[in-house]
Amino acid sequence: MKIQTLGIVAAAALLVGGITNVDANEFDLVNRKHLEDLFVKTNAGKNFVEEKLSRDSYNAKQKGNLAKLLKEKRKGLGVAFFQTNENNYGKMLYTWGVGPKLHLKEIVVFREKENLFLEAIVIESAGHIDLDTGKGTHRPGVSDDNYKPDLHFSNVNGKLMFLSQADGAQFLFPMKSIR
Repeated sequence: MKIQTLGIVAAAALLVGGITNVDANEFDLVNRKHLEDLFVKTNAGKNFVEEKLSRDSYNAKQKGNLAKLLKEKRKGLGVAFFQTNENNYGKMLYTWGVGPKLHLKEIVVFREKENLFLEAIVIESAGHIDLDTGKGTHRPGVSDDNYKPDLHFSNVNGKLMFLSQADGAQFLFPMKSIR
């Protein structure tokens, strides 16, 4: 797993650079303001699945619908937007692996002082992660008093699996468009 933090100035430069980059796609253009507006609006659920998404729904609906909106190396990945239980906003690209594993490919958490960038995290059955800190069951030593997971991965029977919000976080899974 790789964790990086950038100051506000560096993150702003990255975002500006990303917008003018020819390789950018709709996922890259989603920023904190867009996510704040999305979670505040009462019709936020339109064209979104809220709270949790099953592996089957991802395969049947999200995976194919969003492929044309993602650059080549991201085609086939799922997209989730979230508001954490610490009131940060973020976006995530993910997929399910062979067997009961959830692969979190890219996560951007828009925090007040420093944005958090996470990548290449694998969550096993019944695993979870605190998106505000990057701590989770993918690494040892997560059980302290400050640990509040935002994302939970449920494996019901080896076939029925869910990615869901936890502990006051909110998740939206776009089904037709990203922005």
